[in-house]
Amino acid sequence: METLRRCAGALAWLLGCGPTHSEAYLAAEACFLPDELAAVRQQYHARVLDNYSHGLDQQHFLEWCGLAGAPPVLADGLFAAVQRCSDDCRDDADGGGEGGAQEEAAALTGGGGGGRYSGGSPDLEGRGGGIGSGGGSRGRASVVSLEDVVVAKAQCERMDDVAAAGFAFAVLDPGGSGFVGRDRLAAVIEALLALSLPPSTPAAAPAASAQAIAAGALAMAASASSAAPPGCLDLEGFQKWSARVPAPKALLTGLLANIGAPGSDPHQHTGPGEAATGAAAVVAPGHTPSSPHPSAAHVAASAPQGGPPLKLGLPALVTGAPQPAPPRDGLLQPEWVWLLAPGLAPALRQEWRLLFSSDRHGASFNTFLARLGEAAPTLVLVRDHGGALFGGVAHAPWRRSGTFFGDYANKLVSLLPAACVYPASGINANLQWSGSHFEQLPNGIGFGGQQGNFGLWIDASFDTGHSRPNATYASPSLSVEQNFHLDAVEAWLLQPPEEDEEEERRRKAGAKGRGVLNQSQEDQRLLELAGVAKNYRGAIPDEPLEEG
Repeated sequence: METLRRCAGALAWLLGCGPTHSEAYLAAEACFLPDELAAVRQQYHARVLDNYSHGLDQQHFLEWCGLAGAPPVLADGLFAAVQRCSDDCRDDADGGGEGGAQEEAAALTGGGGGGRYSGGSPDLEGRGGGIGSGGGSRGRASVVSLEDVVVAKAQCERMDDVAAAGFAFAVLDPGGSGFVGRDRLAAVIEALLALSLPPSTPAAAPAASAQAIAAGALAMAASASSAAPPGCLDLEGFQKWSARVPAPKALLTGLLANIGAPGSDPHQHTGPGEAATGAAAVVAPGHTPSSPHPSAAHVAASAPQGGPPLKLGLPALVTGAPQPAPPRDGLLQPEWVWLLAPGLAPALRQEWRLLFSSDRHGASFNTFLARLGEAAPTLVLVRDHGGALFGGVAHAPWRRSGTFFGDYANKLVSLLPAACVYPASGINANLQWSGSHFEQLPNGIGFGGQQGNFGLWIDASFDTGHSRPNATYASPSLSVEQNFHLDAVEAWLLQPPEEDEEEERRRKAGAKGRGVLNQSQEDQRLLELAGVAKNYRGAIPDEPLEEG
């Protein structure tokens, strides 16, 4: 009976010559391969038919996304953003796109023709008509159509960076006002932290960290001359922030990764090694060869069992201690890795190794230099007595030098009270300083600025430092007061040590060689069992030597 109902609905739609789609849908459809689009359609239709509806309500849509347990602030924003994706083009198409999409859903469920939805729950309050703009949706019911889903998925994963940023901002701004306040931004960030960090290493202080990240976003947007009112973020500011802090945008555009993925069909039976319900997996920018823009999400069937619903390509933290994660009183916590790692090159997102901790190794500048040696690139973090947390990413080793040196890939970072990233501006080459045992020159390590007025300076006494506004990184003072006392210092190597990489290459080469030798020995034994005895190393028959 169920099969007949499905066939009848599909046949009714086909005989109706199909729907008239909007321009937005046609452009989105062209972004997918036929098999990919067929998978999305099949999964959508199966869920619509199962629920005898004219579209997917929020609950069933989130189940399809693998986000049934997502916090409401994120779930509501995602649902509203998907609904709004093709509203503008529906208006331009005189209702053809919307009517066509509903016509298809109605036919498949045995309902009536096109036009507006005839059923469903009341409208979502405050839902706007276009991404990043105001306006209403003209009475659409609280369901999403196939057209909505395809357009949204194309914007997230297949179109350009502008489209992806627009969708991500729409999740933040479900009412379509064009602005996002600090509290809502912090709430969405906290939800993303909860969904993307492994349960074994959750954020140490998710609410406080989310507030700091939101404060940093507003500060960076304001410094970039955003037109948003004070305390708010607009689309332009969001794009500029995302260029420095890619993780939130990458995760927001990855929320639909489960749609169309294997295992997402409610009627598909999976084997023991397959996930029955998928979870979105997002890789950090630059990892996805099939993605047309850097921050696009990579579609994957599921996250590892017991893992987070959303995944970023975050590095493993190696502390050299028995515990697998950094201690809770350490400076580098999982939320700061989440914030910083996606903005680094792929080679720097594999493993971060603790080289120095003043709590563990003592507050000694000589010990700091000895433990770092020629290691690079490194992340140096400082906490001052006022509680501010800040530091810098240095791509050159901290070797003694009487002049400035370094790489333009360097960055200064502020984490608390506001999380900001300051890349090198290119205005000068005063990127790093490292001095020891000088009589006239500064002894210590520094980033940016000038001698005596660094963007960040740690004195060789390992007791004091300073942070000044500087042009090298276009950063303000990072500390509570420009002259500060050090409370703690950490240094992390941002890639596996060279000796580890060399050892891994030798291990793999040895394993390959042993594999070939073992196979040769197996072949020789088989030949001997067959009565053929030859020395196959030299291809010389094993014949007795003649005595002369």
